[in-house]
Amino acid sequence: MAYKVIIGKSAQSDIRDVLDWYAGESIVALEKFVESLYARLDELAERPESFGLVRQRPRFRKVKMRRFPYYIVFRVDENLSRVFIAAVVHTKRNPAVWVRRLR
Repeated sequence: MAYKVIIGKSAQSDIRDVLDWYAGESIVALEKFVESLYARLDELAERPESFGLVRQRPRFRKVKMRRFPYYIVFRVDENLSRVFIAAVVHTKRNPAVWVRRLR
């Protein structure tokens, strides 16, 4: 069953920040980041339960992007067949900072 992926406002802001940073560094890296992001979002639409839970907020899951140091943090709504993207955060960022954003 395919889930509908919804990117929340906070996650949209995270993605914009990452895109702005990569745009200043390398257009090639920017393009590869976008490809990697879309590939992971496609995977989330197909099998969201296969990714690990966020220990501090077990309603949420996270998946590391391939080739990039970012987690996509999300929750699954089985009843509505939706995946809600709550955040896109750097893997080196202190989880205590971004976990507070999860509701």
